[in-house]
Formats: sequence, structure tokens, C-alpha cells
Amino acid sequence: MLGRALDGVRTIAHLASDPRGAGAAAEAAGRLVELALAEPAGRVPDMGGPEIVGVADLARSYLRVAGLRRLVLPVPLPGGAGAAFRRGVHLAPGHPDGRTTFAEFLAGPAGLSAHGEKTVGR
Repeated sequence: MLGRALDGVRTIAHLASDPRGAGAAAEAAGRLVELALAEPAGRVPDMGGPEIVGVADLARSYLRVAGLRRLVLPVPLPGGAGAAFRRGVHLAPGHPDGRTTFAEFLAGPAGLSAHGEKTVGR
């Protein structure tokens, strides 16, 4: 009975995220090209995005644009990796190099098919 109640339930970890990868692949690719064409630099600063957003908020934004109604229940990621993510070690707030927000990505052409239909949510 519980299995049926949870049928179709998807889980996401309760984390903060810098959604620049999804929102600005061209920005990240441009940075990689700059680094590849430049002189060897060793360890370079991480590239951050213009905002830090919780994963649950990213999911809600996606669902809204996709026209889907789903309950989003953040679930803490356990263990050492989860603790590190909760502390934000994967973020680069000191380097907000990216310019495209996740909301802008969802509203932009990457979220549209060749026929002008939204592809998110498919």
C-alpha cells in the first residue's frame, strides 16, 4: 500500500546549488576555451554563477515553467558528502563570473523545441 502511495515520487537532496551549469553552458564553455588557449596556469579560480539557489527552489522553478504540479519535499543528503554540500564547499560565491540565472535559462531558447514548444517537463 505504501508502495502505491509513493509511486511516481522523486527525491532530490536538500542542497544549495549554483545553477550556472544548466543556465549558462556557453558561459562555462567560453571560460574553458579561454583557459585552453592561454598559457598553462595551474589551478585556476572556480567559476561561479550570479546566484546561489537551493535545489528545491530550482525544482519548483522547473516545475512551474513545465506546467507541472508536484510536491517538492527536500531530503537531507546523509554522510560526509552531504555535510560538505550543506556547508557549501561546492559553491564559488567569491567568483560570480556567470551571468545567466536559472530563471533566465528556463525562459530562454534552450527551454524551447524547434517548433516553439517548451521542452522542459517532457
